[in-house]
Amino acid sequence: VLTSRVVEEGRARHLETAWISGRTGATLVASRTPLARAAYPPRFAWEQTPELERRYPLDGPLRGLALAGVDSDGRPDLVVADERGITIQALQDGSLVPVAGATFRPGGLVLSVDAADVNGTGRPQIVVVDARLVGDAVHSTVLELVGGRLRPIYEARDRYLRVIPVGGESWLVEQAIGLTEPFGARIRRLVWRDGRYHDGPTLAVPKDVTVYGLALLRLTGAAEPDVVALTGEDRLTVWTARGRRIWTSAEAYGGPAVTFPMSAATERRDEIRIGRIRGRIIALPDRPEGPEILVFGNFIPLVGGARTLFPGVAPTLFTQGRIHRLRWTEGQFIPVWQSRTTDGYIADFAYGSMDGDGFPKVVVGVVPRGLNLDTLNPVGRPRGQLVVYELP
Repeated sequence: VLTSRVVEEGRARHLETAWISGRTGATLVASRTPLARAAYPPRFAWEQTPELERRYPLDGPLRGLALAGVDSDGRPDLVVADERGITIQALQDGSLVPVAGATFRPGGLVLSVDAADVNGTGRPQIVVVDARLVGDAVHSTVLELVGGRLRPIYEARDRYLRVIPVGGESWLVEQAIGLTEPFGARIRRLVWRDGRYHDGPTLAVPKDVTVYGLALLRLTGAAEPDVVALTGEDRLTVWTARGRRIWTSAEAYGGPAVTFPMSAATERRDEIRIGRIRGRIIALPDRPEGPEILVFGNFIPLVGGARTLFPGVAPTLFTQGRIHRLRWTEGQFIPVWQSRTTDGYIADFAYGSMDGDGFPKVVVGVVPRGLNLDTLNPVGRPRGQLVVYELP
């Protein structure tokens, strides 16, 4: 199969072509040709049509990604996290530009980042979770941009914090670390009132569910939202609010590439357990055809069973990924669209208006894991990129 696509990286454009085996799905031959911009006015409508995919290179790797209007200019901003910290970046003249002073560096390795108005104040908060080798195993921080600087307004030790959209609201939920496992059994909502967070209701979720890879959607018509989550086996599963399982995917989704070690006290001795940051699930706006979600899937080409045979090693081997759009119909999620295969694993993704044009886009954080100058450099850091899709 011969495929081709035009991609834009900043202000540069390239034509990518590839021969793909129809039997194995492997890429046999690939080429990349730079394109020059036309110096004459367009004559046909297709010459003015924007590309369906754009790319923006980053200076380093990527751990987390969020999209929100953090500053007061009314335009959306990108909150980008690598393993060391977060930066706020704005899109200007086709390139990403860091917002001066809007950085934050926690005391450990970043595990996740979110941005949304969880306090109901009209301005978004940024939620950062990091893992530490000394002292607190996990530390979470809620930040606000004040006077051009990111200031902590809340910190929690040994707690994972995550933002989960529910209908038109953004809920801040927390989950404690476990005694013998990276994640505890209980997830509860935090509610902002009188200038601080209060413990809210506990969410009824199955045992294997964590704050990562969790979405709350109304699928069955019940008053309480149903639970949609990625399990430890990388299967997408739906439960009612009362805990009854109603559907599990046959295909694997998720495939977390962000992992972290944690010391767990067992009956025998202290053991090292590996925590996995499961992939994000994003609910799309309501459609007449039925509720829809976006979820990514990382994989290893030609080695489909690796994630089952070697669950502890597979996250370090993922080299490609896709974004999937799924629709809930007749008691199950069915695929309605998927992106092209990415040139690297997907670390995180976001959905919203990136350039202020009012048209939401899928913004995907991709990190290469092939044989190139960046990945072969023993002292270098792989440079990620943002791949932007417009949903059909």
